Amino acid sequence: MRQADRTRRSTEALLDAAGDLIVERGFGALTLAAIGERAGFSRGLVTARFGSKHGLIDALLDRIFVRWEQAKDEPGSESLCGRDRIVRMIGAIHSSYLLDPASSRVLWALMFEAIGPDEALRLRRSEEHTSELQS
Repeated sequence: MRQADRTRRSTEALLDAAGDLIVERGFGALTLAAIGERAGFSRGLVTARFGSKHGLIDALLDRIFVRWEQAKDEPGSESLCGRDRIVRMIGAIHSSYLLDPASSRVLWALMFEAIGPDEALRLRRSEEHTSELQS
């Protein structure tokens, strides 16, 4: 296996482990050591790959939103307005859940965690909502 493939697989394993732990224990209890252990790697790899817990969360959310955007952006959706656009968005959320229920659980867990004491997580979620409203 090539180095690029090993890197991609280990990154995916770390993100999957982080998502599982968030759903099981919550964001506040999430540690880099626990992520590395769950994924079968050292805590040092998590830090080297993502820099910090928030860097990892950013990568995890980016992965989820890329998948969601792909499901949501169907041809012709830019010309919709009002109720039709909302119906399309709800359909995309439903499709996204059916395709990847684990990511949906992570996203919802982080959404509710964002009302907690972690300001960086709250700001990230706020930025996502602001950009979604503008698109």
